[in-house]
Amino acid sequence: MALRKLNVQYGIFGGYAIATLGGPRESKDIDCVVGCTKEWLVSMLSQVKDFHFMGNLRPDLAQFIYGDRNILIELFPTSMTMMTTVAVLVTGEKLPMNQTNILHPVFLYKGKLQAAATRAKYSDAADLMFLENKHADALRDFKDQIKKQHVGMVVRRYPHLRHSFARIGVDLEACEALVSDFDPESTPTAPAVNSVQNALLYNVRVPEAGQALLAVASSSRQPAVTLAESALASLPLDRAVIIGGRYYMRTQRGIFVVEGSQWVAVPDQRAG
Repeated sequence: MALRKLNVQYGIFGGYAIATLGGPRESKDIDCVVGCTKEWLVSMLSQVKDFHFMGNLRPDLAQFIYGDRNILIELFPTSMTMMTTVAVLVTGEKLPMNQTNILHPVFLYKGKLQAAATRAKYSDAADLMFLENKHADALRDFKDQIKKQHVGMVVRRYPHLRHSFARIGVDLEACEALVSDFDPESTPTAPAVNSVQNALLYNVRVPEAGQALLAVASSSRQPAVTLAESALASLPLDRAVIIGGRYYMRTQRGIFVVEGSQWVAVPDQRAG
């Protein structure tokens, strides 16, 4: 409700979102992607009643405590251009029934897969099995968006999920070959910056990218920031990438960055 009033695009994922679909457990914590910067969000949401910013320093995450029940809300700034959301009805703390947005089940699966790959929490495995059981057709259709390294790590940690991955057409042999040195008993390290956002957007293609990019290729607008030449050269072709909290894509026509709701050409730093 608060994010809607601030006119912020958002999509809840994680255990809370899965529970709204009938998942195996309830979660009092809320994970949510937001289509704005962390700085703006902290400034605005801190002024809303019952929201208390926790002061974390990660540039890719804003943490708030909400209400008398001290609900933890973790907000991940990103571009919402590529994400599909679904409206659902939930029972709120203040209102008996309210509408909210959750990410499409494919994105829920990708987010949960990233979590299961990087921590030991059995409920992650249960959530993955629930999503596969209920949304197998969609997952099969978008299996190229499922990161093989994450699958390999999860299978090492939860071998009983092998059949679940096989049912959606994942090449388990290829996945496991990528993580032959992974030890599921090793102590987890702090996640890399933007690891959640990058997992959600992994291998996502831009809808109607050709037309969108042609429309802005001659634009005179310039992005507020530029990347180092080495970073630009390393971008994959026609794939979504988050760098420094911003959404980039390299095409045959050059590098583009999302500015507001538009694709804007990044100037060639080698020119001149």
